[in-house]
Amino acid sequence: MLRKDTMAISNFWFAILFGCGLTAQAQQKTPPSADKPLILSAAIPLPNIQGRIDHFALDPGGRVFICVVGNDTVEVVETLTEKRVHTITGVPHPQGVAYSPEFNKLFVASRDGKLFIYDGTSFDLITSIDFHDDVDNLRYDAAAKRVYVGFGDEGNAAIGMVDAATNQRVQEEYKLGAHPESFQLESAGPRIFVNLPDLKTDRGDRPPNGCHREMAVKQL
Repeated sequence: MLRKDTMAISNFWFAILFGCGLTAQAQQKTPPSADKPLILSAAIPLPNIQGRIDHFALDPGGRVFICVVGNDTVEVVETLTEKRVHTITGVPHPQGVAYSPEFNKLFVASRDGKLFIYDGTSFDLITSIDFHDDVDNLRYDAAAKRVYVGFGDEGNAAIGMVDAATNQRVQEEYKLGAHPESFQLESAGPRIFVNLPDLKTDRGDRPPNGCHREMAVKQL
């Protein structure tokens, strides 16, 4: 039996979901605070894709950037036209992606240890930064104009930072002790919430000097 991450898939579909109002009768029975259901509004075909889809990022302008880790591609689709408009190649095992609308740059994480930075219009490669080990999740902080980069394993595992304006790696980083499987930036505060499934003990770290955020680490 083929492994899940190497299985050849002849045709992916990217689904678009929107909230939908209930019927008048159902609305009368549903409390005003109840969440509205999602309905399938459209599906964008992604033919000739092999392997699994990993993380993806949204462009407020209507584009979606999709990492297909088994295909070594990043697929760019438009929700308005419901079409795939571009395919980025040359990134080995792309796992994470983040988009900076202020600088129109796309940041792509490679399992092979590099962060690739692309122009958001031409998709030409601007530069790459070597983190040396398993670059995974990415998050963009619009207020600080920084890209947060989860990378590494065990002793070298950390969340690093890149200045989105200069494309330079920031010296400070958050050491973790285990690979960050996923993390989120607090929208109304300075904390980063990190999932460390391989961490031996729970931790909560203060930020090093120069960092804008503090850690809220919990083993799940």
